[in-house]
Amino acid sequence: YLMTPGKMLCFSGPSMERHAEDLTRLTEKKVLVREKFKGGYSLTKEGYAVMRDCLRASSGESSMDDA
Repeated sequence: YLMTPGKMLCFSGPSMERHAEDLTRLTEKKVLVREKFKGGYSLTKEGYAVMRDCLRASSGESSMDDA
């Protein structure tokens, strides 16, 4: 999912169960923040930077483009 920091992404039912371990891991790495709403997670600024780096890597762009 492409999103910006502070926007909530919600998981429920089978989707939440299937991704629970990954969501926990990303929360521990401070890439996501768990929200009070059950199944709600928000991307941190650090998480947004990681997402952008992953997108660049998958598209073949250099991470030096912003330098």
